[in-house]
Amino acid sequence: MSLINVNIDGEEFNVGIIKVTRIPRKESVTLGTTLDGTIHKSGLGTYFDYEVEIATKRCNVAEYDRLYEVLTDPVAEHTVVLPYGQDTITIKADISISDDSVVSDYNNFRRWSSLKITFNSLEMSKVAN
Repeated sequence: MSLINVNIDGEEFNVGIIKVTRIPRKESVTLGTTLDGTIHKSGLGTYFDYEVEIATKRCNVAEYDRLYEVLTDPVAEHTVVLPYGQDTITIKADISISDDSVVSDYNNFRRWSSLKITFNSLEMSKVAN
């Protein structure tokens, strides 16, 4: 686990990450099938979706609460900066999150279970020529 800055809508969140999964989603248009049975397609481009799992046990609780508020904002899209190779990628994304639950509560100091965030890209990052 490492501390990785995740940037959502221009706000930096320094949270403990268990795992970052990059999921390329290639889109194409089927042009048709020729008489010999060959399907012909034209590539449109590639979206990059991400799944990020937060290690809430090692995350600062105030930072987690701040992140959770942004993740649950009722907005249509977010601008997100995520790791991409040795650099980063900026995508417009729809965000969905898994359930979380209180795993410890001591004097109103609550720790929450691991949280998985899914960023579904709304725009192609790579466009075919």
